[in-house]
Amino acid sequence: MSVDEFVIESKTAGAGDIVVLTLIGDLNTESSQVLSDTIDGQFEKNCFKIIFDMTAVKYISSCCVGVFISAVTRANENGGQIFMVHPADKVKLVFDVFGLTEMFKIVPDVASAVERICSGKRSGCVEKAVKTESQPAS
Repeated sequence: MSVDEFVIESKTAGAGDIVVLTLIGDLNTESSQVLSDTIDGQFEKNCFKIIFDMTAVKYISSCCVGVFISAVTRANENGGQIFMVHPADKVKLVFDVFGLTEMFKIVPDVASAVERICSGKRSGCVEKAVKTESQPAS
């Protein structure tokens, strides 16, 4: 799959303070800059609670692993959380090889991630799609 076929769809969840980024396509060297730019864009908006839906990702390069490590570090430094939803076995194996399974919070579905992020809040935090955007790779 070329970078032209890599897409990131974005929606908000919870009270609008959680961003769900659905990644579609391979996470390779070509798509790493799009991924990095998208994450940086969320951080610039002071959004540090991000869920990566990786259900449609079948491949990840070490370059993109580095992007995720940086994202988790920055989110943690700013009181945020990052979750990975349902990575394919091959993708999870890459995380295991790098010893990152503990660093990345991996959950089976988006609802589980939203629930874990929202736990501890006083007000009810119910998942709802507020805004959806698609960002094709350029």
